[in-house]
Amino acid sequence: MENNLVTGTLSGSTIMKMPHLETLSVSANDLSGLIPGDELGSLPALRYLYVDTNHFVGPLPNQLAQVGRSQILELWVQDNALSGTVPASYVRFDKLHDFFIDGNKLTGALPPDLCGPEINSDFFQNVPPEAERNYCDSIACPAGSVAFEGVFPCERCPGGEAARLKNRYLGQTGQCSNYTQRDIMKIFHDATTKGGPWSGVSDWDDALKPVCEMTGVTCDAHGNVVEIALKGRRLEGHIPDEIGSLPFLESLDVSDNDLMGYVPSDLQWTSMRRLDVSGNKIRGIVPPLLCMMEELNGNGKDNVFYCDRIACPMGTYNSHGYHHGVDGEECKPCYDEIPFIAQKACKNVRPPPVGFFEMAERTSEDMGINAGAAVGIAFGVIFGACALCCLVKCVRSKMNQQSKYNRNKYGSYHDESESDDDDEYDVEDNYSFNVPQNPRYHDKEYRDFVITDKDTPKDEESNIARQGMASPGAADYDDDNMSRRSTRSAVDMMSDHQGVALNRREKFTKSVSERLPGDLGQRARGAAAAINVSARRLSSSRNSVSSKSSRNSFSSRGGYEIARDGNGNGYDESYRSNMEMVPSNSSSGDSVGGASNMEKNGYDQNGMQHSDLLDVPMIT
Repeated sequence: MENNLVTGTLSGSTIMKMPHLETLSVSANDLSGLIPGDELGSLPALRYLYVDTNHFVGPLPNQLAQVGRSQILELWVQDNALSGTVPASYVRFDKLHDFFIDGNKLTGALPPDLCGPEINSDFFQNVPPEAERNYCDSIACPAGSVAFEGVFPCERCPGGEAARLKNRYLGQTGQCSNYTQRDIMKIFHDATTKGGPWSGVSDWDDALKPVCEMTGVTCDAHGNVVEIALKGRRLEGHIPDEIGSLPFLESLDVSDNDLMGYVPSDLQWTSMRRLDVSGNKIRGIVPPLLCMMEELNGNGKDNVFYCDRIACPMGTYNSHGYHHGVDGEECKPCYDEIPFIAQKACKNVRPPPVGFFEMAERTSEDMGINAGAAVGIAFGVIFGACALCCLVKCVRSKMNQQSKYNRNKYGSYHDESESDDDDEYDVEDNYSFNVPQNPRYHDKEYRDFVITDKDTPKDEESNIARQGMASPGAADYDDDNMSRRSTRSAVDMMSDHQGVALNRREKFTKSVSERLPGDLGQRARGAAAAINVSARRLSSSRNSVSSKSSRNSFSSRGGYEIARDGNGNGYDESYRSNMEMVPSNSSSGDSVGGASNMEKNGYDQNGMQHSDLLDVPMIT
């Protein structure tokens, strides 16, 4: 998990869920808080722990080296803000060979039994055998000295004891510190003007201005800075560690600015009695050693110390940003999820609701109504939404049905002036489309459909299909035959208005929906409406049909004549009800005479219903 910009703290409860953890590496992130020593020390399999280059504060956890479980081989804690001393219990790490603590705020001296040739031995690889070696220097340079990396080789700071007091940390890097008050003021000014100059008068960058006359600075009679008050001056940046080098500083007020970063633990070296960092964007926690300072914000009374008297922790707030006074306002929970400490305001003082009824109760409180009424309103809204959805669905269904009705109504034109006969044909009731079940036509792009009367017997239907369909090798048929070559398009076939009557309505639906391609199926359904027009017109024409006396010269029946076979013979009388008709150019006699001839030849009106001529399309 190293180098991932992970923020937050290292959770001990999460660590306890990994009892077989052997290596934990969170180096180079943005973690803060304390190192959970109890939880890490209880892991029996832990061998490698890397928590370096973060913002951990507090002491090195003594519980990390528990009796019987101290099996850590490598421990890296360098470049944090850890304070205190190195625990003597770490001598239990008898197999430890890598241990780095430089770049922290640790003080004191290393336990002598912890130092040895086996720890960080690579630092002495190029050192002559006769050279003096201090194996503790391979862990961290002592106080009062510095080094490039904080470890061997170390360089002593000049100045003796005074220099040691100004360079009190183990493993200090860079140069020896020897700052004056003016140097510290300049460092503080540079660190807090990242967003531009302060508001109001700002003379901290004036090299000729005496320190005690700078804006917001108060000195004692000896010229020592004892107070810095820069509240609401639009400071942007961070509080530098060097502020801890003002040993006589008693009060620091940088509240209501835009400071970020962390509270420096170096303030423990001042004479601080009042500290106010509220109203900023400071993260992490208050360093524990700072919380232990007596008289700081009222701490230490009755030997009681609280960190919230320095700053309200993350997730809490009050009007001061800290627990003001011994019996003052306490820090209260805040649910804004703002990751800052010492906050003075909160937008969400109640936890988020965890259920429907709790949400309804919270809403009722905000609206000033009864909780039961709020629940009723919520259920009403849900019921109304469901009802609206059902209504929209119903309206859409009705509109679709009306649209289909309109298409059928206006697509099937019927002129009442042409016929007053009530015996009308409906193609969907009396006719259907069927594909002859012959395997040789299955591979054709378009397959011929045959139209028969619904009362035609099965054997006659088969016979008609055989006569009406083209053979695979057939070419074009003459005009007396009703079939066309099967490769013609459906539009051309429908335009010819020729066909043979079929039966069974269900075959119509099945054929159109399953046998035809998508667009062709839609055009076929449109053709059904056109068929209705022809059927109704022919039904009207029955009343004016006339025929000649000869059966073979049966003409003037609606402008059609009997189709003959290839030998010039008409169909047998047994196929009277299924006679094929083709358009005729001959004119007819008067309808009355024709009707008499029909009666003479035994053709009654009911019989003619089975041989009505259909001006219908042939569909492929």
